[in-house]
Amino acid sequence: MVTIATNLSCFAITPLWLLAATGQTVELPFLEMAQKLLVLVVLPMVAAQLLRLYAPLGALATQHKGPIGAAAMLGVLAMVGLGAIGAGVKMGGDLRLLVGWDKLAMLAAVMTVHLGLLATGLALARLFRLERADGIAVGIAGSQKTLMVGLHVAQTYFDGLTMLPMIAYHVGQLLADTVVADWLRRRGERLAAETPEKQGHSDGQTQVGASK
Repeated sequence: MVTIATNLSCFAITPLWLLAATGQTVELPFLEMAQKLLVLVVLPMVAAQLLRLYAPLGALATQHKGPIGAAAMLGVLAMVGLGAIGAGVKMGGDLRLLVGWDKLAMLAAVMTVHLGLLATGLALARLFRLERADGIAVGIAGSQKTLMVGLHVAQTYFDGLTMLPMIAYHVGQLLADTVVADWLRRRGERLAAETPEKQGHSDGQTQVGASK
């Protein structure tokens, strides 16, 4: 739900951000893009959840979670590949356009945006006292963006290399969130191991106090 909400809201917010950043208005037909979003993002997710309601299919999906996840990652890699091909076409095969301080600055900018949103989501979840698992979901889902949405906007309404930040953001979020998710998992294991020890220490003090 967080992913769907953020992807839907980005189309309402994008023209405002473009106006604030460039001082120019850009016509982005909301209804057209919303319809494409429903087809590309929302419809597959809703269809998958509805299929899971059928017990045999739900059990089959759970049993083969690994292969299904691998197939999903192949789909993501295919989208990244299509975006890279599109960027190559825009550059006319001139790889020199991929080097330079401006490209490094772009990479730094997209990673700063992603990690900043991730940290903000985790902090807000803690502020509103959400469960740890829910807070992690808010942080990760709220900071990740669907590549297909960004590529559609870049390819349809802009020229040049505007799709490069989309590709960099998507690849960067996959790499960064792998490290972050592993750190959060290990931290959760440490917290789970410390809780019984603290509980046992507290129970021991209670028993000592009662004996006195």
